[in-house]
Amino acid sequence: MANLGPNILYLNNGDGTFTRQVLVAPNKSGEWTSSIACGDLSGDQLPEIVEVNYINDPSAVTVPCTSTKINCNPSEFQSAPDHVWQVKPDGTIVTWEGCQQMAEKPNYGFGAILANFDLKPGNELFIANDTGLNHLWVEQQVSDPHDRTLIEGAQLYGCADGLVGQRQGCMGIAHGDFDRNGRLDLHVTNFWNQSADLYLQQSSGLFVNGTASHGLFEPSLKTVAWGTQAADFDRDGWLDLAVLNGHLIRRQGQPFKMRPQLFRGAMHGFHLQEPTSDGLDYWGKAAQGRTMALVDWNHDGKPDLVTNHLDVPASLLENRTLGGNSLQLELVGTVSERDAIGAIVTVTCGDQSWTEWMVGGDGFLCSNEPVLDIGVGNAIKVDKVVVQWPSGATQEFNDLAVKKRYLLIENDESLHQRE
Repeated sequence: MANLGPNILYLNNGDGTFTRQVLVAPNKSGEWTSSIACGDLSGDQLPEIVEVNYINDPSAVTVPCTSTKINCNPSEFQSAPDHVWQVKPDGTIVTWEGCQQMAEKPNYGFGAILANFDLKPGNELFIANDTGLNHLWVEQQVSDPHDRTLIEGAQLYGCADGLVGQRQGCMGIAHGDFDRNGRLDLHVTNFWNQSADLYLQQSSGLFVNGTASHGLFEPSLKTVAWGTQAADFDRDGWLDLAVLNGHLIRRQGQPFKMRPQLFRGAMHGFHLQEPTSDGLDYWGKAAQGRTMALVDWNHDGKPDLVTNHLDVPASLLENRTLGGNSLQLELVGTVSERDAIGAIVTVTCGDQSWTEWMVGGDGFLCSNEPVLDIGVGNAIKVDKVVVQWPSGATQEFNDLAVKKRYLLIENDESLHQRE
């Protein structure tokens, strides 16, 4: 559990009770943790716990932030290094030093995505930093897969800063293959007068910023954006984007409450959807939006949204879109760690294919339902599903029905259809 104060781990005793364990990071850097990402970074098939930390300065909770005294800028306070805990086979939890010089790279961390970015064995870690350069922790060299070493390389890979090289107020992250080239991309939300960043990963592994070319620059420029999620809400085969907005303080000429945004994705980019004329429509109401999570709450095969705000109650947004077909997959690792973070799934229907990733972190102050949701457009069946497990094993399943959810278990050749 991430806290303002020491973070807490609740260990399941197996009898309905939990044991509380305090995780005290060195130098108390975890006293203000904004996000948690779990998944195997070390290569031992057990999950690491990544603390994404924001500020390491006790005065940050006592200094007032008003429209006349702009003391809420994070640069006014000491930044905090992130921290990684390793779970040992006997259940003990120790500091993991595999992210080289992480303690010497403090920043104002908000969201995180832990996933297999480079399609090679082992996971990488992306962290969105507020007012600082983002971090991307990648493998330093080919080494023993059970003793991995990661270095920070976001500037080298092209996902550290904004469209023209400026530092951004980065907060939320949505992930997915937005251009359907088989590589993991990122959508990162930013502060007022800073457009969102759409980092599109190329076959080389480097990222290019597609914010302007994909229709996101103007609609995102005059927002303070937080939680964001990517899903194919309308089932046309292209990922869409949902974003929550809301300012930190009241400033003349800048709205305090802001409308959420829904972008429809297509081959050539995104188009902002206008709210309906219905006065009760969620997307037409300005609010202080913050975090957003994906879940198919009614099991109708469509991704729904849970959104939270500072000024109004949380909302459950039911997806009633009439669209194409889809497939949902749950993955369970046996040799790989159980949540299978880092698994890559390719779905093929005729001459069309889609790629999805099991990730840890889910972006900003939330955890999504651990289900891979793939819109397949008008396809009436799925010809092939290929799973690349984090352990390196590969499995293939053929001739799956659409509009179904399946459980896939590593090294189990059977398809388990969920009711």
